[in-house]
Amino acid sequence: MYKGFLYVSLCLLLTGCWDQVESEERGYVIGVGIDPSDHDKLEDRDEAEVTEDTIAKERFKVTFQFVVPSALQGKGGDSSQIQNPFLNTAGSGNTMFQIIRDMSKKMARSPYFQHIKMIIISDEVAKKGYFPEVLDIFLRDHEMRRSTKIMISKDTTKDILESRTRVEKLPVMYIDSIAENAYKNGELLPPVNIGKTHKFLIGTNSFLIPFIKSNSQKVDLSGSAIFKGDSKKMIGTLSGMETQGVNFITGELKGGVIEVIVDGQLIVFEIKNAKRKIHANVTNKDQIDFTIDVVVEGNVSEDFGDYSISKPKNVAKLEEKVAKKIETLTAGVVEKTQKEYNADVLGLGSFLHQEYYDSWKTIKNDWESGSHVFSKSNIHVNAKVIVRTIGTIVETQK
Repeated sequence: MYKGFLYVSLCLLLTGCWDQVESEERGYVIGVGIDPSDHDKLEDRDEAEVTEDTIAKERFKVTFQFVVPSALQGKGGDSSQIQNPFLNTAGSGNTMFQIIRDMSKKMARSPYFQHIKMIIISDEVAKKGYFPEVLDIFLRDHEMRRSTKIMISKDTTKDILESRTRVEKLPVMYIDSIAENAYKNGELLPPVNIGKTHKFLIGTNSFLIPFIKSNSQKVDLSGSAIFKGDSKKMIGTLSGMETQGVNFITGELKGGVIEVIVDGQLIVFEIKNAKRKIHANVTNKDQIDFTIDVVVEGNVSEDFGDYSISKPKNVAKLEEKVAKKIETLTAGVVEKTQKEYNADVLGLGSFLHQEYYDSWKTIKNDWESGSHVFSKSNIHVNAKVIVRTIGTIVETQK
């Protein structure tokens, strides 16, 4: 009796997964691009009435970048026989789920998203208000990684996913590598993954998503797309320099370069460290005063001319010039986000929520709507620059 029970128990432990799919049978998707369909003009989500006819339309065209594992093994041989390491396949439909399922008609291996790195969405799709809808299936899918990056494209995402480089074999990996350079270039918005995007979508604050543009076979990731917190629609863009200004204010700046003219000479200042501290006066709840102190440390990385940077008074002059440029840059982006877009992508509402909660409760419904407290607030940025290293150039004599 005991032995029989033991045998049955062992058999249960030896059973495999009934629904297991072998790795070689999966279609590994590394990137996804979402564009409007070629067949129908994309209607505004808020204005489009859902009918049987609209359900039948193909609203989206989705490009899937599949990895070809055999082509990544790097085996030598006749170059004419070398396989392309990726395969871009597109499908159109009214919903993302339908499009993914329809891939089974075109591919022997159905899409598998556990290794996906990136989702790129056309700005036309985002401006029409479909940003939450096209991401919904990826947010629900248990296969999805929360680290998957989200980007908005000025150009057709299909073209973006065709970008080539000799450094990376896969276009998505090429773009992913550039996105990770935000710590070197302040004009890049730090990567936004699908986990962070989910928080944006369930919240009410306006937010930024990295912007990507295509130039022939190269891409440019400087700049960002502005999304309104209530509608989740894309309402505009910030340039690379304006994005750098936002990064100073939000404390996200990790590095970068600022060029200034001092006494007629071009000096290149390399940012090595940047910190910011926010102070707020909430006495007048209809017009809150913000003072943002930014402290930047860096090095002189290059100069053109015979400017004697080693003299203390010249170092002080350089620090003043760089600080002034930072203040001008941040003032411009404050003006644009307040007056043109009324979108608090600067994170000041979140600051009030955390540090002045009692005051925030009384104005949160009027922050970006109602009486528009954000756009009426006084926001001033003070910059302090510290030159840590000037470098040494020794002139030899003949």
